[in-house]
Amino acid sequence: MAGTWHVPYLAPVHVLVEGATKEQIRKRVTPFVNDLNLFLNHGSCLHDIQDVRQSLNPNVKNPQAFEGFAVEAEHWYTYNTGGRNEAQFNIGLFPEYLRIGLGFEFTKKNYGDPETVPMMYGYFRNVLRQYKQGFDRFAQENSLQIEWHPQGRPEGRLHLEYIPTWEVSRWFLRRSKVPNWLFVGRLLYRERDAEILKDPSRLKEVMELVFGGFKPLWKQTQTEATRY
Repeated sequence: MAGTWHVPYLAPVHVLVEGATKEQIRKRVTPFVNDLNLFLNHGSCLHDIQDVRQSLNPNVKNPQAFEGFAVEAEHWYTYNTGGRNEAQFNIGLFPEYLRIGLGFEFTKKNYGDPETVPMMYGYFRNVLRQYKQGFDRFAQENSLQIEWHPQGRPEGRLHLEYIPTWEVSRWFLRRSKVPNWLFVGRLLYRERDAEILKDPSRLKEVMELVFGGFKPLWKQTQTEATRY
């Protein structure tokens, strides 16, 4: 099933968002994100995550995992339905890079639940402890990084901080204080990774490797949460 679907062509990243208003970004990226969501829902390794969520929580009703997207200053992102208060599969674009991975939003922004998300984050950290060796290998093989926004900082990408690949798991396991936002995944930079960004087949391969690596960790996190 997944092999018959393709990631849509992504125009040069800086053209889409750099210096653009929210309205301009939405107009420019809507066709791409609509096709991207179709791929994620039906052709990617994430096509069944709503089934997983529903098997653990009968209150999950929406069959589509990815619908629509959000826009901020020089930034758009999409994530799975229900992920706002859980660990979320997230794809987002800044002028400098495209991110692909797993995120946690700890603020009240966009109907967030600051009490539930830290709990889910705690379960995720417990899962990482159980599978640290495998996660370290996964992080190294896929050049994973952390993008995070500390509490007390103004909003915006200029106030984001980054953790390099070699320190990812140690940072997770040593840090207990929650930030405003936390993302771990692959950052595809507009110059260094230009060949991947302009090639739908290679971009699909990266998405599948990253999301496929996170999926069992995400599922175990969901399972752990239902036990309490």
